[in-house]
Amino acid sequence: MTIADLPKDLVEEFLYMLPVKLLLRCRCVCKAWRATIDDPSFIAKHFNRATFNKNECLLVKRFVKQHSRNVLSFVSKETLDFVSTDIDVPFFQHQHTRVFGPCNGIICLGHNGDIVLCNPATREFKALPPLIDDDLPGLMQSELGLGFGFDEKNNDYKVVRIIDIYYYTPYGGRGRTVKAEIYNLSSNSWRKLDARLPKVWFTFCFELLFNGVFHWYAQNSCDNSRYELILSFHMSTEVFKEIHFPDTCYWNKRRSLGVLNNESLALILFEDYNQAHKNFEIWVMKEYGVKESWTKQFTVGPLLGIHSPLSFGKQNELLLQSDNGQLVSCDLNTNNIRNFEVCGAPTSLRAFMYVESLVSLKRAG
Repeated sequence: MTIADLPKDLVEEFLYMLPVKLLLRCRCVCKAWRATIDDPSFIAKHFNRATFNKNECLLVKRFVKQHSRNVLSFVSKETLDFVSTDIDVPFFQHQHTRVFGPCNGIICLGHNGDIVLCNPATREFKALPPLIDDDLPGLMQSELGLGFGFDEKNNDYKVVRIIDIYYYTPYGGRGRTVKAEIYNLSSNSWRKLDARLPKVWFTFCFELLFNGVFHWYAQNSCDNSRYELILSFHMSTEVFKEIHFPDTCYWNKRRSLGVLNNESLALILFEDYNQAHKNFEIWVMKEYGVKESWTKQFTVGPLLGIHSPLSFGKQNELLLQSDNGQLVSCDLNTNNIRNFEVCGAPTSLRAFMYVESLVSLKRAG
């Protein structure tokens, strides 16, 4: 009996237990194994098992100043050690390159209109095609927000881009509008979205994907008064909606958004970046989309030398970056601090809980 003659069920059960790195090698064993590993149903089941078993690590984007490059680092959530070789990020040399995701093991990176999808586990990158050109005369545009997620209904990955456009009118005046464009991986193309949008503002670690919906920090006007909000976009229905902050969310507080314990949308309020000591309030939205369900669940601090929150890690754990660019975690129950051996240029860190996958950017969608 050869390897190719082994029962398919037995082979699949064995392969499900392997990490992505070994599965990529197993594709070379025989044609039958390659077909199994490349099968979309196997890829989905492998990822779902890894997610259920919490086979996850921390994925950290950081800028290494001495080499003037961005890298992706895999870090153990238990030992805090590096667990794999760093990945150089091509295309982007700016330390504030933005990172979105992960979504089924895929992340999205962007800076100044350049956008790249990446599967860190397989080291696969895909640069997105040029964006849509508008025909407005004297057009000037700036990118306000990027979003990335998966459309479960149509089995497709999407990237959303929100842009601020200034243009000259036919009579010599100037006009301004906020528009959105969406990219489909299945067609490898962009199209315009018809939507009236508020002004989206970039805020450290606020842009977030949760349950197939992407979120941005935004401001809108009503009756000559300005108010803050969370702008959401559903990846399947392609509908924008407004989510309101709790009434106790003050203008003088910085804010970040996260997902607490993989269950609830959570708002993090904290003092300005230049404050040496910072206190952090964690507000949880008990019922998604319902303003009245915001509940203050944790208060942390004062913490010294912390620049900003990054995301939530393990159970009731907050990940932060220090003023000098070190990755730090804080237990929300005890306020105990752990320092990781992970550093980058100040303010360059982005960190996520990450489950690796076999999803191919060539075959997805």
